[in-house]
Amino acid sequence: MASGLFTLLSLASALPTIFDAPVSLTIRPGTSADTCKILICSDPNSSGQCVDITGPAADCISIASDIGPQYSSSASTFVIEDGCICTLTDNASCYQNGAARSINLSGSGSTNLNDEGFDNLLQSYICFR
Repeated sequence: MASGLFTLLSLASALPTIFDAPVSLTIRPGTSADTCKILICSDPNSSGQCVDITGPAADCISIASDIGPQYSSSASTFVIEDGCICTLTDNASCYQNGAARSINLSGSGSTNLNDEGFDNLLQSYICFR
């Protein structure tokens, strides 16, 4: 029992927490030519609890499993920091298993996902260069 609790606590401490803002996270590192840099925040206008993510282009990023469950379905800001084009979905595996809703963002993304009709729906995204 004690070792199971220690393992659980170790796993929990490895994830970014909503109290550490902003958190920087690199998912499957690569070069700038094959990665995209994204800022996700819990509130509009890049405020609230934020996580700054560098992740692979052309690879589905599941919010719950790749970033942390506390960020799933709680984003109000999705800023694209380096010119990638991204598709956001309300499904944890991007288009697999039939995402019910998705939006495409380019340029600098959106500082208010409510304006896009996608507030607190983000569960995964995929970006391309």
